Amino acid sequence: MSFRDPVTQLYNAQGFLRAAEHLRVSDQELPSAMWLLVELAHLKFIKHALGSEAGDLLLTRTADVLRHVFRGNSVIGRLATNQFAVLIPANPSDCKALIKELDHRIDVANSEGAMSLSLGGKFGLLNMRFSGSLRKWFAARGCLHIIAEGVVGD
Repeated sequence: MSFRDPVTQLYNAQGFLRAAEHLRVSDQELPSAMWLLVELAHLKFIKHALGSEAGDLLLTRTADVLRHVFRGNSVIGRLATNQFAVLIPANPSDCKALIKELDHRIDVANSEGAMSLSLGGKFGLLNMRFSGSLRKWFAARGCLHIIAEGVVGD
């Protein structure tokens, strides 16, 4: 079973949850993490108007931006057609700087490319010491409604 998205080479939904759970279990010193859900706007329209290759280019550009901003032991995944997620070991004070860096990298990518990235999303903090499944935690926040593609249940 593959845990990677073939277009972006990021984790797919199953791989993301698996890696995020591994991060939570392996780092007992980690009190909190920032989670970020990113949606790529207009992907369906771009694929319809300009073709699959243009859509795939936008997906890989988005993945590159996320990889550039969130390094180290961050977990980055493409969860659905136009939806990405990031889990970053971070304290609440780090969140503002990370979001600012993401905004900056999007601006840089948009100045370099023929097609603009239009990203929307939400973010918040996760107490990494809670008991329970990450899949259920994310689903309760409306982040993983997309895993009807086949994540194995708890």
